[in-house]
Amino acid sequence: MRSYPPQTPDREYDIGDDMQIKLKKTKKRKKQKNRSLLTALIFTVFFAFLVLLRFAVFDKSVSFWRQQGLDARSDMNLIIGTEAVGGGIIKNSGIFYIALDTVKEYIDPNIYYNPDSGRVIITTDTSVLRFRADETSYLLNDAETELNFPVLNDEGSIYLPVETVESIYGYGETVFGSGIFSLDPTDTPQGRLTKKTKLLIRAGSRDHYAKLPKDTEVYFYSSEENYLLVKCLNDGEYGGYFGYIPEENAVITKTPSAEESENTVWKPNGCIDLVFDQISNAAGAAMTMSENYKGVNVFCPTWFSFEDKGGEIINRANKDYVNWAHENGCKVWGLLTDNFDSSVSHAVLSDDETRNYAIKQILTYAKMYELDGINIDFEAVPKADGEQWVQFMRELAPLCHQNGLVLSCDLFVARPWNTHYNRQKIGETADYVIVMGYDEHYRGSTEAGSVASMDWSREALNGTVNAGVPVEKIILGIPFYTRIWTEGEALESKAYSMDAAYEIMSENGADISFDESTEQDYAEYTDSEGRHRCWLETTNTAEARTRIAKDGGAAGIAAWKLRMESGDTLAAIADILAE
Repeated sequence: MRSYPPQTPDREYDIGDDMQIKLKKTKKRKKQKNRSLLTALIFTVFFAFLVLLRFAVFDKSVSFWRQQGLDARSDMNLIIGTEAVGGGIIKNSGIFYIALDTVKEYIDPNIYYNPDSGRVIITTDTSVLRFRADETSYLLNDAETELNFPVLNDEGSIYLPVETVESIYGYGETVFGSGIFSLDPTDTPQGRLTKKTKLLIRAGSRDHYAKLPKDTEVYFYSSEENYLLVKCLNDGEYGGYFGYIPEENAVITKTPSAEESENTVWKPNGCIDLVFDQISNAAGAAMTMSENYKGVNVFCPTWFSFEDKGGEIINRANKDYVNWAHENGCKVWGLLTDNFDSSVSHAVLSDDETRNYAIKQILTYAKMYELDGINIDFEAVPKADGEQWVQFMRELAPLCHQNGLVLSCDLFVARPWNTHYNRQKIGETADYVIVMGYDEHYRGSTEAGSVASMDWSREALNGTVNAGVPVEKIILGIPFYTRIWTEGEALESKAYSMDAAYEIMSENGADISFDESTEQDYAEYTDSEGRHRCWLETTNTAEARTRIAKDGGAAGIAAWKLRMESGDTLAAIADILAE
């Protein structure tokens, strides 16, 4: 028989134990659920991040603009080649215009604008073009020509018609529906994609990609580590975009032929052997014509200078001299100097019209006397006129070439005080650069010294090369003169020919020895006036300098000046240059 209530177990039973067990199980289940939710959330966020990273940067309306620094809100963004310019393009009366500053930065760093005259001047290898704002006529090599549309002056900002820029510089335009205005050189190779390809766009610190369909038309700009830099030409969502593709994914379909330059610079059969001929009248010309100058193939007479600051040129040219030179197989380059006067140099260079007037005159004289070249000897250009000096040469060069003339200029040995002569740009413009490798010590020097030590000649050549002038354009200037220095109450010096200096030193019993530091013979004597010193110029020094030019790859030598050399000097130089 069972008894009620049930028999109590050994441990007393408490109903609270059961509830605690249930609470523990519930908490455990909640923790597990929360972990699952957190894990799911982390995966969801991570996946969304990957999706954004992969696709969000290529929002079709914003991404490319943002990456290239363009303005997606603008109606038109300019891209020149593979340079995302952004602004600089406007539309006026249905015609596209490009800012002059944009042309200067991305197409032609040498385009010139004078706000005082309102003149825009563009120089090419064969032409000088002169525009005025708001005028449809312009000058092409001084011949009046008509523009379809004028240059614009918009509150001081100058804009050129795009069609004019394209015609001068050889560019073509493409306007994409996406709002990109693309300018590309017409000689850019063109091709197409052979398969679907990812376009790698490098912007900032990250690389991004755009999918391009097969047969997309592209311009080829460059190659880099098995990749091609291309620009998309199809007027689709990526029209105008540029970036990199694997080179095996495209083929070239069009390679425009490069036009050969019309300018063929005269070069002798060998090296240039030039002598400066300082003559100012018919008697001087007659003296030159009475002699035979072995090896010389270019005479450079000092015929032209300026009468005043208005640019009027003084002419001392002699047609008989030119005929004589030509009959002897030699060229004649007429020299134009700035009178060693910085005020004259400034007046001629700084004014557009005066520059042009000087250029017209020198070209007229060149034609009148049948000269073969022009030599510009501007030794007093102020630092402030460095840009105008370059501009003068750039305006002169195409017109010289149009008339079959060689253009050369004379520059100092490179020094910090004369960097405004801008050797690199002059080297790009002139046919030849004569570096005046003398006057290491000159009349105004505060200590006696050589007119040109051998190291000075080396530096003349190497310094000009290092400054950016191609060595094959450099003619090394060498001295045919020297100086005798007198150290008395004051330091004085006088220039002498090779033979005259040697005779003076010898007649006065000077001690003559070889100076290791200058690599020249050195002479010295003392009398009641003081100590007389001379670093002699001889045929040997002329040979050594010619060897520096020849071994250094220069175009030749130019000697200052004729009739100061010894009897055998010209022949010795000619023999070295003929090797």
